[in-house]
Amino acid sequence: MLSTVSVAGLSFVSGTAQPRVAAFAYPSVTRLNTLRGQRIASRFLARPAGQQHLAPVMAINPGAEEQVEDASRPTSSSKPTSSSSQDIGLEVAWMGRTDWVQMIEEVVQKNGNAKANGRRARQATQWHSQQEIIQLLKIVAVSTSKLSIPEACRVANAVAVLTNQNRWLRGHPSLATAVGVLALHFQQQHVMSSLTGSQAAQLIWAFGKVGIRQDGFIWQIGHHFMKEDVLQQLAAKDISMTFWGLAKLRSPDIQFVEHLADYVTKSNLVNHFEAQNVANTMWALATLQIRHDLLMQSIASRILQDGVLSTFNAQAISNTVWAFAKLDFYDAALMRSITQRTIQSGFLNTFRSQNVANLVWAFAHLDTKHDMLMGNIAERVLHIGFLSTFEAQEVSSVAWAFATLGVQNEVLMTSIANRIIEDETFMRSFKSQEVSNTVWAFATLGFLNNDLMVYLSHRIMERDFLATFSPQAVANTAWAFATLRVSSFELMARISEQIRDDNFLEASKAQEIANVAWAFATMRIKDQRLMDRIAQRVSQGAFIYTFNALAVSTTCWSFATLDIRNEKLMDVIGDRTLQNGFIQTFTAQAIANTAWAFAHLGIYHPGLMSVIAKQTVASGFVDTFSHQAVSNVVWSFATLGVYDGELFSTAAKRILQPGFLSTSSPLTVAITAWSFASLGVRDEALMDAIADRNLQDNFLSRYTHKNIANLAWAFATLEYYHDELIEAIAERVLEPGFLLSFNAQALTNTLWAIARLDVDNDRLMLALADRTMQRGFLNEFNSQAVANTVWAFGRQNFFNQRLMDAIAQRIMEDGFLLTFSPAAVTQVVKGYAKFGVTNLPLMDAIASRILKDGFLATFSAVQVAQVACAYATLGIPNYALMTGIAVQSMNLSFVNSAQPHVVLALRWSFAHLGMNDILMGVINKTKPMARVEAYVSEYNRQEINRAKSRARKRGRAKAVQRFSTASWSDFGLELEQEAKPSLGPEQAQRYLGSPVSDP
Repeated sequence: MLSTVSVAGLSFVSGTAQPRVAAFAYPSVTRLNTLRGQRIASRFLARPAGQQHLAPVMAINPGAEEQVEDASRPTSSSKPTSSSSQDIGLEVAWMGRTDWVQMIEEVVQKNGNAKANGRRARQATQWHSQQEIIQLLKIVAVSTSKLSIPEACRVANAVAVLTNQNRWLRGHPSLATAVGVLALHFQQQHVMSSLTGSQAAQLIWAFGKVGIRQDGFIWQIGHHFMKEDVLQQLAAKDISMTFWGLAKLRSPDIQFVEHLADYVTKSNLVNHFEAQNVANTMWALATLQIRHDLLMQSIASRILQDGVLSTFNAQAISNTVWAFAKLDFYDAALMRSITQRTIQSGFLNTFRSQNVANLVWAFAHLDTKHDMLMGNIAERVLHIGFLSTFEAQEVSSVAWAFATLGVQNEVLMTSIANRIIEDETFMRSFKSQEVSNTVWAFATLGFLNNDLMVYLSHRIMERDFLATFSPQAVANTAWAFATLRVSSFELMARISEQIRDDNFLEASKAQEIANVAWAFATMRIKDQRLMDRIAQRVSQGAFIYTFNALAVSTTCWSFATLDIRNEKLMDVIGDRTLQNGFIQTFTAQAIANTAWAFAHLGIYHPGLMSVIAKQTVASGFVDTFSHQAVSNVVWSFATLGVYDGELFSTAAKRILQPGFLSTSSPLTVAITAWSFASLGVRDEALMDAIADRNLQDNFLSRYTHKNIANLAWAFATLEYYHDELIEAIAERVLEPGFLLSFNAQALTNTLWAIARLDVDNDRLMLALADRTMQRGFLNEFNSQAVANTVWAFGRQNFFNQRLMDAIAQRIMEDGFLLTFSPAAVTQVVKGYAKFGVTNLPLMDAIASRILKDGFLATFSAVQVAQVACAYATLGIPNYALMTGIAVQSMNLSFVNSAQPHVVLALRWSFAHLGMNDILMGVINKTKPMARVEAYVSEYNRQEINRAKSRARKRGRAKAVQRFSTASWSDFGLELEQEAKPSLGPEQAQRYLGSPVSDP
């Protein structure tokens, strides 16, 4: 039988809950928080029956439907037709409790039907529904205390469902008030103690559904749950509902959750879990970030029981595997079973976008790659129209997962890029983490989509958006743009500005800072202010000890690449490597990068180089070194001048392993040869292998000018004569157009090597001379390059007047002579004397430079003698210079350091120029002339014999003829006759000098 009741101005027919007159509308108010709702509820319950009332409401014209506002969002267009107010007494006596409880449930059902009937039905009933719900919530607020426990539980459940059905209700003050009243009601001791396990579970679910946390209620019901008799009343569904509700409320009572998990594990209730129970429980544990290994293992075992997994639908599967991944719990058998269930024919077609995203994210997070599964997932995502249903987070999760697992699917990634590019609204829905994950994914997979990167860079640079990025998101974004070589200086400038904030760097982790530094270094953006801040942060306190090997090597590599020499930072990094056992965590590449960085910056840290050497020679470790790693390590030691015999021996063994050199690049081969030569490490087996490698497979044709120069320089420095290789190098240099690629340093190093190895190739020398004389090329030569060039042509006895004139002109350019060292000056004057080129302007300029600013005092005794011999050979009686030399030769330190041949050379020079009287003081202060002559004669004889022996072994008749038996006293005469000096190689290196040059 239907009865009519009237509540708060609304008439309801019991059993239908259809309003006859809508007389009241709740006024628009600001959102109430939970505590405020609870305070209001407390005041309601504290009043005597009959005096409980709500705030007055304004009357509104029920026919003016277009004026009715959304009760959760006030608008200025809604105006009441009347401002009359009245107190609304809502006493339980107005109607039976069962009636209005049933009424709430019927409103819930009506709302559900309206949603099922579609959008038009929802719009048609929206206003009436909102008024009904608001008024019913008022009834809840004032009448709950009179309800029985089952009725109160039904009301809580109905409120939960209403909240889920009506988004506008969330945050509405009437909801906060009603929930506060319900919470206080159930917190009463006599009510709480009477709750059954199932009722308690239902309440937690309901409060979770509403989403308003009442901490006092949670603590009390948690204590109630811990009673053994209550726990024993729980069924599997109750357990999962409880976990789910606590997770939705982000319960602070961790003890309650863990106690419940313990009970479930011990009671064997898990074996009664159905698919939804499993999914809800696992989702809850993951959301609360509570890893309970025993319960999770029990759940995994339950899933693996026969027939259980087949009952899981798409959401249950995706939520479950997502939860296991979120808690980093890996069970191989479980993952295999889930994979097999997922790839069953047609099953993936039931997955919605969120299911797909959660599933693929979980597999990636647990590093579980199954090619067929990933292929099926890609196929599902690419199904017509499906990708358009994805939210931004879901798109970024799919991209991230494929990248993390290294699954290359260009069609999928292109479709994802197009989805973002073609919908600006969709692109703007991307949050910071979603942007960073997406660009990271494309960079990791090496898929460059310029349009996508440009669009996302614009999104990042939108006002204040970058400020929402976490340090990890900023680092990943910078890393991605650098990896894909997408140059956006404006974006990097914005990133730099964000990172330089003190608080930002303080919140950044070691690897994040290292990645940012790497990104700027890779893009060759030298942001000094940013790098200074990074150096300051890394050097701060004990922060460096949070850096692992990768972060250390990446950071120092970045500073070196940008040529930023921060000695404090590098010293801190060096000290970090000395921490006990830390160097053993380095990979071969990390060791190579660290060593390279210190060497490139010219910073020698003894302890660092020592531990690097020890780790490199550790048993078997060198076998993990790549070609580049080996070459970088030996290059670093050579550049810093650090000789470690065991290290170089170990490196040579690695290089000589079968197949190693055959797969090396020209760069690594050339650098390796240069490094061994720089430290004078002569390993004949290694040099033969390098020579053989260069003669195979037309390998030299792949060499750049720098590689050729380094290779030639290495063999020359070690005096390792390999005629076939040298001829091949000469042919490579003479290839049409190749010499045009040579810069000044490469040309002079090659020229020096050709001369040092006595390569008799006039065509090559002419080509080198022509390249040197090309217009403007000599302007690139520094003083050492000029000196080496003169020395090399002189040693090869290859005279070219135009070349000598061009070099003289370069030397006399304004200020250039001031850059010459004593060794360079000596090389030049000896070269011109060798060819008998009397260029008075040049020689006068050199003499003036020698006599200026005490420059002559920096010359060694040998260099002084060589300069004097050169001027004497050319017959240039520069009295100012010779007088200066005479004065310098009378210096006590000069006399004590002068060898006999130096004294004889000076004597000859002054005699040849008719200036013997000036040297009498020098001769008188040295050993008696008879002893000098005897000493020189024996010294000269031994050196000449050694030189001849070496020349014969090499089969060079021309070289043998070079060493005559003339005495040192005849040296000046031989120069005057334009003959090559009668010196052995060691004497020539000391007396005639050899260029000092590094590749």
